Amino acid sequence: MHSHPLIQRLNQFCSVPTELIPELLSSFKILELPKEKVFLREGFTNRNVYFLHTGIVRRYYISQLGHQKTIAFITENSFFTDLESFEKRKGSLSTFTTETDCIIYSIDYFRLMALMDGNKEIREGFAKMRDFFSGLAEDKKEFLASEPLENRVKMLIAELPQVIKSCRKKDIISYLRTNSQTYNFILKNLLLGHP
Repeated sequence: MHSHPLIQRLNQFCSVPTELIPELLSSFKILELPKEKVFLREGFTNRNVYFLHTGIVRRYYISQLGHQKTIAFITENSFFTDLESFEKRKGSLSTFTTETDCIIYSIDYFRLMALMDGNKEIREGFAKMRDFFSGLAEDKKEFLASEPLENRVKMLIAELPQVIKSCRKKDIISYLRTNSQTYNFILKNLLLGHP
């Protein structure tokens, strides 16, 4: 098994042939981005698939009132993109920014298509990965829209503890769809073990 996290993650969706690993890794550009760096802005066309090696990325959009509304926090060892923008060559409906210093691998549309055209395993792996991460995003969206706030905060504690430590409270509150006072009350009670 190859030790690179990108290959390990991709191997969860397909078996990457050993002989393809150097070509696959060399197709990605490495981006070392500082905290609070916007690398895909709302309205611009996204032509890349990303793999977050280290750090946290926040995805948000600007509401009609001009407020940032957090859609997702992306954590280490995850593939991500604005899929609609990537596939349909249209302006992104959201912005991606680094919440911490990040190392991100990026592959552009044409390189990825060339890799998939020439390698059945890569094509199948990226298709499965696309379906997995799209389904995950839809499930999370539904969860955040329908679950009681206490369950949303429990999810944050269990699945995204690094977000609590590293990200601005206003962005967490936006993500959880609540307000500061309620979030603080529930978080305090959960961390202290109160029902």
